[in-house]
Amino acid sequence: MLLRKRRLGQGSRVITTALLGAIVVLALAGRATSAATPEAEAAFCQSTPVRDYLAPLKALPKLRAPSTTGHIGMGLRRLRMESLPQLAIGKQQIGFSLTLRKKGPVLKRDWIVTTTLERVNSSGRPVEMLRRTRSEGLRVLSNRHDFGVSFWVEKPDLYRVSVSFNTADGREIGELGFYFRAVPRTHHARLVLDATTYRAGDTVLGRIENFGTDMVIRDGTYAIERLEGSTWTPTTVSPEGARQSIYSVIGGETGKDCIPFPIPSTMAPGHYRMTKIIIFHSNFFPPRIFAPTARSAEFDVIP
Repeated sequence: MLLRKRRLGQGSRVITTALLGAIVVLALAGRATSAATPEAEAAFCQSTPVRDYLAPLKALPKLRAPSTTGHIGMGLRRLRMESLPQLAIGKQQIGFSLTLRKKGPVLKRDWIVTTTLERVNSSGRPVEMLRRTRSEGLRVLSNRHDFGVSFWVEKPDLYRVSVSFNTADGREIGELGFYFRAVPRTHHARLVLDATTYRAGDTVLGRIENFGTDMVIRDGTYAIERLEGSTWTPTTVSPEGARQSIYSVIGGETGKDCIPFPIPSTMAPGHYRMTKIIIFHSNFFPPRIFAPTARSAEFDVIP
């Protein structure tokens, strides 16, 4: 459990030059020169959910929660309440924070704030009370310094954090709650093409489908190889400048930016594959960049 007096960081999403350096490019011969049409990309290259990690929470009974703007009522128009991310990956914190909507005098109340962490089943019924904290006196400094409570969780399960507000003499003011889900960190991504058969002059479109929990980072490079007997032989490298573009695919979704490979008119019929180097990147504490790994998808070029 952690009582906080500062705003919780959400993790940096900035891709550094160190990350760029970690991307391995397969250097092969040849080069594609054209690009996919906007119509083709619009049909296939859009972000699509492939795994909804929060689906179990959506089936639970509704809790009284703050409004979409964070307003909690209770006669406190300046106070806003925000939960930590509802999906906890690996060992993470779940809980809430209270901040002021805008700058102004320090908000003070002689309230008793009780926060309870419970494990719940798939019907939302509590099965175990894990922790409970009690804070006497509510003091929120500004819109930049908050009051909050968070708990570390690691066991994959469903959780509920309930926050009750009472006066010093025990009168109940209100109670709010949030559901959370904890899942293990997983790396499961694949490269998918928009078709399996093409002709010279067509454009192969590849996209990353990220079924895992951590973000996938990629640049615009790729490699094309031809199957000759039982050996994959390099044929084509990605266009110049492709390495400078960085794309990300969050967990449970597909990438909205495709990898286009315009098939040269001189490419012989045969069995080919596109290979892409990706990197899994965790934004959660502690932030971590994992070793590059390759994903491939095969296709045929016919006369």
